[in-house]
Amino acid sequence: MTPPHFMHELITGNDAVDHEAEDVEGGTDEASFNRQQIPTQPATDHFALSLLKSKKMWKLKVSEDGSPWLRSTNNHYGRQVWEFDPELGSLEEIAEVEEARKTFVEKWFKQKHSSDILMRIQFAKENHHHSVLPQVEIKDVDDITEEKVANVLRRAIGFHSSLQEDDGHWPGDNGGPLFLLPGLNIDGGWGLHIEGHSTMFCSVLNYVSLRLLGVNNDEESIEMARIWILDHGGATATPSWGKLWLSVLGAYEWSGNNPLPPELWLLPYILPLYPGKVWCHARMVYLPMSYLHGKRFVGPITPTVLALRDELFTVPYHNIDWNETRNMCPKEYLYCPHTFIQKIIWATIDKIMEPIIMKWPGNKIREKALQRVMEHIHYEDENTQYICLSSVNKMLNMICCWVEDPNSEAFKLHLPRIHDCLWLAEDGMKMNGCNGSQTWDTGFAIQAIVSANLIEEFGQTLKKAHKFLKRSQVLDNAPGDPSHWYRHISKDYTAEGLKVSAFSPWIVSDYTAEGLKVVLTATSWRKDDAVDGLLAIIVNHGLGERDQVSKDEEEMESDVRLLIATVKMGKDVNMFQPGRDFILVKDDVGHNLKFDPVRFFSDLGATCT
Repeated sequence: MTPPHFMHELITGNDAVDHEAEDVEGGTDEASFNRQQIPTQPATDHFALSLLKSKKMWKLKVSEDGSPWLRSTNNHYGRQVWEFDPELGSLEEIAEVEEARKTFVEKWFKQKHSSDILMRIQFAKENHHHSVLPQVEIKDVDDITEEKVANVLRRAIGFHSSLQEDDGHWPGDNGGPLFLLPGLNIDGGWGLHIEGHSTMFCSVLNYVSLRLLGVNNDEESIEMARIWILDHGGATATPSWGKLWLSVLGAYEWSGNNPLPPELWLLPYILPLYPGKVWCHARMVYLPMSYLHGKRFVGPITPTVLALRDELFTVPYHNIDWNETRNMCPKEYLYCPHTFIQKIIWATIDKIMEPIIMKWPGNKIREKALQRVMEHIHYEDENTQYICLSSVNKMLNMICCWVEDPNSEAFKLHLPRIHDCLWLAEDGMKMNGCNGSQTWDTGFAIQAIVSANLIEEFGQTLKKAHKFLKRSQVLDNAPGDPSHWYRHISKDYTAEGLKVSAFSPWIVSDYTAEGLKVVLTATSWRKDDAVDGLLAIIVNHGLGERDQVSKDEEEMESDVRLLIATVKMGKDVNMFQPGRDFILVKDDVGHNLKFDPVRFFSDLGATCT
């Protein structure tokens, strides 16, 4: 999430507004901090006038192509991206956007979540045929009747239906993690998520991001963040992920990192530390990280990078003992401390293995390992249409493709997919955890309508949603031998986020379960009754043709079989893939175990029971 004083450019595209803050006197309470420490806009009249003169806005576009470098096998159904349109926006609409932006800034520290006002303004204009029922008046509990409850439900679902896209899904924000894009805390730092306390990892990365975007080091928000970082030990105390990003940038030395040897990918699968056994979200992040570490890649050293070397550390850059910084991490953010055995392993790899592998003939092994890693990266990219499992490994993969060949087709195919990860609202531009939660949200919307027994009244809404979910089912397995790429079969699963069958073969058991539950909502848990329920909803209410039902029945049976396949050796259902044997790094629900190098979060996954 971008800081408030950058929202104007992101929302309206106006780059000619002065950012000089007003001098406001006040105390040190939250309200005065809101006025003092966050740079405010210039005088309201001047700002409003420049805003209205710009007449520029962003527009949400759904299920569109827009680039010759975009690939899809389902005609981009469910794709949602924001694009800048210099011709869009009436004076009234731009004024409404500015009012929403200003209101959000005023409530910055009390209300962290946005309300997608920009999207609602756009949909209100495009879906004007949707009428909102009058509000039901209820003075006390005695006024509540079945009829009034039904009218309240009709009003709520009617409004929600007006936010449905023509392709059948409900667009929306899927952001939150602030190591993706920033959101300022009252103490000057940034947290792991929009409601989290400040952490060194997010504070350093977001400070660096703002400086790279051109924010001067004497701006109030930057000064506050720098004070917070230095007071907590400086950037040498940032965890491993932060150290890697700083090293790629050139604001930190690779010798200050614990090793991430790509040679691990050459080891036999039977070994307990083999990365192919690791939870997919950890594995797909370590994969490109090991490539960058193996290459010791450093970007161009610009004046801004040199300035960051001076700003982020408590001692002069040339005096830092990088060997001592490898394991530095503030105790208050050390959720998963390194074990003694783990420290010995990292030190052994760093002091013995790395010097050998970096010189001939050991470098031949390094070259082979880097080639193996890039094979896995290209497989992930190509089989997700360059969206990848998440926006975290997508950006890392993109850098690796550029390091391998800046003019490669792979890098060019990555670029337009950046837009799939971004979302815009009155709080500014942010990066989603993945490319959306479309199937998840659509499944819940269908369940709500069916549970409210309003199927006939919202038949068209259900029909569009049903078609979207059908397009969202993964109909093919990833090419090749899944075990070679440490993957599981994916056919007939409902994939994460938008991840319709065309976009990604990554399976998600809870998304699949919710899609299946749409069919089971009004029926018993017997499979035969579930199929009958599918017939009743689709055929009797005119949501589909009878010849579609047999196929739906087959796909639903496949869903059940594949959900059973994800059951671990016990009682739980895994999120992404079946449990694997002898995992010592991160298990399939993200629990940190003995040899996990990540230290700034723990138990990040969820188990579906």
